[in-house]
Amino acid sequence: MSTLLDFGVSPADRDSLLRGLYEGRYNLLLGAGASYGCNGGDGVELRDGATLSTQIASKFGLKLNSDEAKKLPLTYEEAESANKAGLKRWLRARFTDCKPTWQHKLFQIHWERIWTFNIDDVLENAFAIDRTTNAIRDIASFDWKEKAAPLDSTPNKLQIVYLHGRASDLGGHLDGLVFSILEYTQATRSFQQWHASFQTHYIERPFIVCGASLAEEVDLAEAIRTKNLSRANGFPSFMVSFGLDEGQKERMRRFNLVPISCPLDAFLTLLLSELQEFRKTADAVASRLKPGTYERFHAQFRRLDTKDTSTKAMQGTDFYGGDEPRWNDILSDLDAEFTPTVKAAAVLDGPVDRYAVLLHGDPVSGKTVGLLRIAKHALNKGFKPFWFRHEEGFNAEIAADYLCGDDRAVLFIDDAANYLEAVGKTLQYAKNSGTSARIFISLRSHRLRGFRIDVKDEFRAEFRFSQMQSHDIVHFIRKRKRASRLGKHIGTSDSTLAKELTIKCKSELLESISYIEFSEPIRQRVRRIVLASMGTAAQKALLAHVVCVHRFGFSLPIRVAMIAFGTQISEFRSLLDDNLKAEGILVRDERGIRLRHRILSEYSWIEFFTEKERYEAMSAIVAALAPLVNPAVIKAKGIEHLILREILDQEQVSLSIGTRALDFYEEQEPDLGWSSRYWDQRALLEFRIEGHFPKAYSYSQKAISLENHPYAYTSLGTICMGHCTRLLHNNRMEAMKYFYEGEEALGTAWNLAASNGKYYEHPFVKFFASAVQVLRKLTPADLEFEAILEHFRIWILRAKDSPAFSTSLGQKRLRDMQAQEMKERLRMQRSKQADPNKKI
Repeated sequence: MSTLLDFGVSPADRDSLLRGLYEGRYNLLLGAGASYGCNGGDGVELRDGATLSTQIASKFGLKLNSDEAKKLPLTYEEAESANKAGLKRWLRARFTDCKPTWQHKLFQIHWERIWTFNIDDVLENAFAIDRTTNAIRDIASFDWKEKAAPLDSTPNKLQIVYLHGRASDLGGHLDGLVFSILEYTQATRSFQQWHASFQTHYIERPFIVCGASLAEEVDLAEAIRTKNLSRANGFPSFMVSFGLDEGQKERMRRFNLVPISCPLDAFLTLLLSELQEFRKTADAVASRLKPGTYERFHAQFRRLDTKDTSTKAMQGTDFYGGDEPRWNDILSDLDAEFTPTVKAAAVLDGPVDRYAVLLHGDPVSGKTVGLLRIAKHALNKGFKPFWFRHEEGFNAEIAADYLCGDDRAVLFIDDAANYLEAVGKTLQYAKNSGTSARIFISLRSHRLRGFRIDVKDEFRAEFRFSQMQSHDIVHFIRKRKRASRLGKHIGTSDSTLAKELTIKCKSELLESISYIEFSEPIRQRVRRIVLASMGTAAQKALLAHVVCVHRFGFSLPIRVAMIAFGTQISEFRSLLDDNLKAEGILVRDERGIRLRHRILSEYSWIEFFTEKERYEAMSAIVAALAPLVNPAVIKAKGIEHLILREILDQEQVSLSIGTRALDFYEEQEPDLGWSSRYWDQRALLEFRIEGHFPKAYSYSQKAISLENHPYAYTSLGTICMGHCTRLLHNNRMEAMKYFYEGEEALGTAWNLAASNGKYYEHPFVKFFASAVQVLRKLTPADLEFEAILEHFRIWILRAKDSPAFSTSLGQKRLRDMQAQEMKERLRMQRSKQADPNKKI
């Protein structure tokens, strides 16, 4: 029997393909060849586009010559002009109720998504042929005009996206195909969410393309003609078609696709056979899990093993030069193990098997290196370390389900600030089911409070990376000496150099690296290497776009960079390649493009770019991301939403562009006016400006009207109570009206969150802070004083009953508020005793 190797697939590509399919990493893209040979609903066999075109021309008596009659976009346009209603009926009859042949085999593989250029219902009907052999329970079908849906929004369902529409929708509310030249043009201009999502995925994710020429899809030509870059992430992409000639194969290779010339039916039969053999030797955990859990889990986490597949995507990085560390750096033992790492790693040997261990510290303090080193310890001890990819959201249920079936798994989440609630849920799920859950995470220290709120005391352990201890400094020096990376200090004795790092660098890792490697303070180093990368205006603009996102810890997805940068593909790739060289400042990782370290982006954003350049970069990134974000993506905490959320944060906007912040929000309204958070942040910005309360109040109400969300009510409460404190001296009656409205809004926020099983502390924090401010502006003799104090008491009772205050941090905050209440009551009692006849 033939194998994939017989069709020109290398052994390495074959292994990567089978592993990727087993983990559910591959996308499937289908063209007309995937439905070729099936009978349509009218009994006529489905053929290629040219045959369909001649059939339409004949059916509607179009006056086209023989060459024109084979051109489907032209024929479709002429037929639509001649008899639009009749054409719709004919297409529905042909492309609905189709009879599949071999297509049911497609569903024996767990695809990440299926994308199709076809308008027929072959896939839906094929899925129903034999559900017992399907790899997934159900399908979720999407037309290209619908809002994009993250994978988390359709659990246990395979998403099928119709990029050119569905015949079954003709005459309905989703009526609209992409067949004619005009429709191709309109689809390109409208850049609908699914088209934007496809273009992003196609460039960066592994694909198997079946039965599509990739030559006629004008609306998606830019993505298709950009080289697929999935190989850099460890998984090659493939083109499968019957009868590929050498010229076509060469074109596919130019697109970074491995060409396979084979009938699709035969290819699927062969692929399933080899995949079945692969499963026999693969991870046995998959057989113990619910359907889909194994694949969904591996979409969130990559297993760290004795080889580092990420090195393909990250060439030229320099660990000793201060670049962000890679798994390969730890496998190569380039790091010095610091005291907090040793202590945290010891948890692996303890009797407890359900915990969240936090490594926290300032920027460039060794947190990520420590996390990776602990993963290496876990690997050596027989555990299976998994590293969070930061490509999709963190689904707590999927993680907990996987941990139920794999008691040797250890999860590692670097920069986990966006996923603390999910970490806490995972641990609680594990406790409820009596299973283990070993989780190690890292955070910057200013995020510590969130960890203590979202993760219960019984699960938490914390280790701080601060100044290096004396023996850590010695290890640091010796490790670099063995690598001959002490710069001009190579001849200095260990003790002398250790003393210099202690005194001159204050034992801080960031300054120590810069002092040893470059003999200059870190800010001078940043200035030197960033300015060296800004040789041209185009290079500076590219850096501005990357830095705009990377300062928050995110890599800029390549497709988003291309859209935001707004240049030709060839020019963009040339710029990118220049800066990805060993001496360049950019790194391409599994998620996109970033600078060599986040600290470079943070320092350079304000220092090296003008306000105008920052404004333009922010606007371009928002415009590129907006089509990819909708309520479902927000709920799933998709990466596009997380990036957009940080850029649109009103404090960050003000810091970046100052007085132009109002203009920035106004400019984004056409793209983001549907978003409650957009109006929420715009309201908070307006409130910071004296005299802008009416706008702030209106925008906050707008946010509530769009989404009945606790955050929107919390912002309204904050704005109203803040306005109360401003008015209190000049118009107490008006001020108290806004105090009570603000208190009501915060109460609504608390009730909404509690009704959804979420217990945010934000409404409490805002109420207590605002109430204390008002009480300080009043005297105990004022009529309003006791009424506000009574509200204070009620909110303390609510806090006592809320899980948000169940942790040790929450209990401390609660005691502080109780002490504040006691203090104010004593003030009131003393006032009464001083003047017993005066009404209070």
